[in-house]
Amino acid sequence: MAMGSTFMVGAMAIGLAGLVRRGYELVASAGVLLLLALAFYMMANSLGL
Repeated sequence: MAMGSTFMVGAMAIGLAGLVRRGYELVASAGVLLLLALAFYMMANSLGL
């Protein structure tokens, strides 16, 4: 019985870790896009476009 609950906890932890990692990837890609947009905006501003 203890083995079953340990397996359940392990599966939940693995699922949670996967969600967290996916979240970090989404945040990282969104951050990169934001930085690119900001850099483009600053460059256009300095060129007076």
